[in-house]
Amino acid sequence: MKTLLQRIESIADQHPDSIAILSAAQTLSYAELWADINDVATLLRERDIRSLAIYLDNGIEWIVVDLACQLAAVSVVPLPWFFSPAQRHHACADGAVQWVVASESLPPDVTGCGAARLFYRNSVMHPLELSGKPDAGQQSQQAGYKISYTSGTTGQPKGIRLSPTMIEQTALSISELLAPLEIGRHLSVLPYATLLENIAGIYVPLLLGKTICAESAEQIGLSAELKLDAAQFSRSIARSKAGSMIITPQLLEVLCLLAENSILDSRQMQFVAVGGARVAIELLQRAEKLGIPAFEGYGLTEFASVALLNTPGQQRAGSAGKPLPGVELDITDDGEIMLTRRLSNGHGGNREIRVATGDLGDIDDDGFVYVSGRKSNLIVLATGRNVSPEWIETELNNSPLIQQSLVYGEASPHLSALIYAVPSVSDDELRGELQRINSQLPAYARIVDWSRLQEAFSTTDGTLTPNGRLRRKTILGQLDRLIPSRPHTLPHSIALQENASC
Repeated sequence: MKTLLQRIESIADQHPDSIAILSAAQTLSYAELWADINDVATLLRERDIRSLAIYLDNGIEWIVVDLACQLAAVSVVPLPWFFSPAQRHHACADGAVQWVVASESLPPDVTGCGAARLFYRNSVMHPLELSGKPDAGQQSQQAGYKISYTSGTTGQPKGIRLSPTMIEQTALSISELLAPLEIGRHLSVLPYATLLENIAGIYVPLLLGKTICAESAEQIGLSAELKLDAAQFSRSIARSKAGSMIITPQLLEVLCLLAENSILDSRQMQFVAVGGARVAIELLQRAEKLGIPAFEGYGLTEFASVALLNTPGQQRAGSAGKPLPGVELDITDDGEIMLTRRLSNGHGGNREIRVATGDLGDIDDDGFVYVSGRKSNLIVLATGRNVSPEWIETELNNSPLIQQSLVYGEASPHLSALIYAVPSVSDDELRGELQRINSQLPAYARIVDWSRLQEAFSTTDGTLTPNGRLRRKTILGQLDRLIPSRPHTLPHSIALQENASC
């Protein structure tokens, strides 16, 4: 992260009064930011801290502590506040965390082993008892690494170790694409413990010398269950006067509703990045009509979160965008997307990071990449046909009558679906809509059995991830609860006729 830190130092020297961070009634200039980073880094070195977990809300403290760890070559484990206690405990143990920085007390299920100390501003540092302390060689290899944990359904989250070089190269690539937009302020909506917001919402604005609006979850309108107070969200956008933000498809739909009801003025927005899950073309077109500059991207934690991005002048609805500068992409013979980035090893040579994404996709003649679904989610029907459920779910969710869907049918002769429809829509209307959608699909990809859900999938019941993805295994393990009665059946003579001829 040398380039980022050097950039902050340079701005602090040349433009000391420029605002780096706005948080509620507090501000931090670039000169103050650089001074605080150095002060906190000195504390970390004096206490010989090698690994630190951050359990803080979005704000000045989170940003300064994170950057100070980069300066002091301390390994960082961001702890999401939407994790369960068991997941936080696992992340601390698996990441060999020595200390946790929190706003007050330790998070539940994380046990300290000594007296807490006041750390930076209002944050407190708590020592932990390590169950598996890394040796000196391991600590040296992981100096300055970020260990990002992705939430599982109920079990242990997976920790991805990312080098400072990999993270910085991603931030620099995004900065290169966004620099021409001259965005003055970025509003952080997603938690900083989310790698996407950490890199694109902190590092990118600072590399560009811009201002971060670091509002707390309460100020944004997000609850611990990631539920949103739409009115509060709208007020935070207006108050920030920010030109950019990063949101999920669900939040983009909220923005559209706010704009349609004249609650939100979209004219201040210059770039709204949408990630975390596939975005329906209709939602992007709806946003465009409302003046919301929404741009879909794609990435994964193992590749430092962002790999593809649509940008003004380089966009194509339905695609995940083009590869970032420095990113190479190819498609394997079985359709899997492979990502490659070459990183300097610091000694005049390069090392290659190559990641199999597990996603299926293709590239058009202009270089735009289209992601069709997860390789591991492929449904193999009893007829031998392979179907990506995301493909069919996108067709279903594009309907104005359907809000959510999940398609399944492994080893079955046909596909089935769970549907959460607009409450005012009758079963007969929904049946007719499904028949219309089926008529536009190949016979083998049509829905035959369908069940109407009484409640939407959500993070609260564990059927959605924090960024809005379906937790398929969890949902399919609860079919008896979700489908209390016999599923509805649609006409499927065409599908059976095709099956008979295979």
